[in-house]
Amino acid sequence: GWRLTLNRKGRSEREEGAFDALVVCNGHFEVPRKPRNLAGAAFLGAQMHSRDYKRSDAEVFRGKNVLVVGTGPSGDDLSREVSAVAENVYWSGRLFKRIDAAKLGRIKESVAENVHLRPNIAKVAEDGRTVHFECQGGGDNSSAFAPVAVDTILWCTGYEYAVPFLDGREVGVSTAQGRIEPLYEHLFHPKFGASLSFIGLGFKILPFPHFEIQAAWVARCLAGKCTLPTEQEMAERARAFYDGFGEAAGPGAPAVEYTHCMDGIQWSYLQSISDQPGMEGAAHLPPWKREMYDVNRKKKGLHPTEYRDLVLEEELPLIQVGLEEVARSNNPPVPT
Repeated sequence: GWRLTLNRKGRSEREEGAFDALVVCNGHFEVPRKPRNLAGAAFLGAQMHSRDYKRSDAEVFRGKNVLVVGTGPSGDDLSREVSAVAENVYWSGRLFKRIDAAKLGRIKESVAENVHLRPNIAKVAEDGRTVHFECQGGGDNSSAFAPVAVDTILWCTGYEYAVPFLDGREVGVSTAQGRIEPLYEHLFHPKFGASLSFIGLGFKILPFPHFEIQAAWVARCLAGKCTLPTEQEMAERARAFYDGFGEAAGPGAPAVEYTHCMDGIQWSYLQSISDQPGMEGAAHLPPWKREMYDVNRKKKGLHPTEYRDLVLEEELPLIQVGLEEVARSNNPPVPT
């Protein structure tokens, strides 16, 4: 079992309790991540992480040359928002080297003239203000990625996983490499099985249905309706999975911090949970939700500035199915 010491907000005294199982659902959008091994000197200008950004902060960037690092949703949103007041925005990230020319062209067309796309940041120069980028280019394109002097860096680089309440040495949980390990199927610690689980570690997902299906599996395991493999088998499968990330895995392997990334695999992952023996009748992912997610993801790529308010024709039948499902759940049939 588990003995927890609780500090309730607004109270000085601590409470203790004993529990048969611990389900960790503390999220992963609290501890900012910044590049671990950024070369060069320390940056001497202002710095902010997207976690701390509020819309009223935009004035801080007025007339400044701003480097936005990160090409995820936060980097996308904030590079556009800050450009309304900044002198120049240099939007930097690995994505711009990886996407095809058509998508890169759409992004360039959708941003303001003072937003300049750049590859990933490589180092800070000795003056503490000039930043260099990876792949400096050559020939006629050499100026495109030339170093630039900036006043502020806005880090949109995601978050670290943090479970400070678990004693890593005693429990055997590590977050040192930007992931939680070891876990079987992103959920269960092999040593403790269903008595220690972590819900919601995945990113690039359809969040709440994802959490619901994971939670249903944990609940069924705790109730004895589902059975997990042996500790040894879970540990071996977890290690084989984790070994596929990072430099040690070889050229082309995903970076370690992408261990819990579900991009391209979330549907098969959720289906594998729903197919577990004992999961009959539990939460599952209706096809319309999957289709709605895929349509909206495509819509954001095609219409990056107006996708929030834009409703496509292909969405309408999916919306109707969703409304009907909500109506049925709110008015279940009365047994006769």
